[in-house]
Amino acid sequence: MPLSDDPLHLMMTRKSTSLLEEPVPSPEQLKRIIHVACTAPDHGCLEPYRFVVVQGEARLRLADAFAATLKREQPDAPDAKIEKARSKALVAPMQIFIICSPKAGKIPLWEQQATAACAGFGLTIGAHGLGFGAIWKSFGLGIGPELDGFLALSEGESVLGWVNVGTPKRFDDSPRRDVDVDAKLTVVTV
Repeated sequence: MPLSDDPLHLMMTRKSTSLLEEPVPSPEQLKRIIHVACTAPDHGCLEPYRFVVVQGEARLRLADAFAATLKREQPDAPDAKIEKARSKALVAPMQIFIICSPKAGKIPLWEQQATAACAGFGLTIGAHGLGFGAIWKSFGLGIGPELDGFLALSEGESVLGWVNVGTPKRFDDSPRRDVDVDAKLTVVTV
């Protein structure tokens, strides 16, 4: 990743990277990535999020939980679909689950979920900043007792998704897609 004097360069060059391999962030690097995630905008300073990191042999248990969830929700699912669900846990060497942990009080749930989602984006920026690849993923099924137990979810917590993290198998220096900023921006002056 080329360094730049432009402070926004890091964010503007981030891309989702799905082809990932070892090595993963060291424990110290992982803490730095989590620290970046914890800079998310947070009305009320509630920190309504936490992260569960899955790597190594634990990915096999996660694969079993994904397969069990699919079998419970779709008892007649073909074996190929079950294997596809299992593979979601094994395609990257590290997964960081984004758990929304809302707090009681005056800050509405949607705002706390937005904060947790911003923290998820922070994971991708932090990983990119350290030279790792990352991509936000979701399961497409409910979070039932299988994943509930695996992730040790407390009452009221929800999974927003997870970020696959690792070393990109190939460096992608192609430019990001152009963004039509004018189509996304309205400025009101009077």
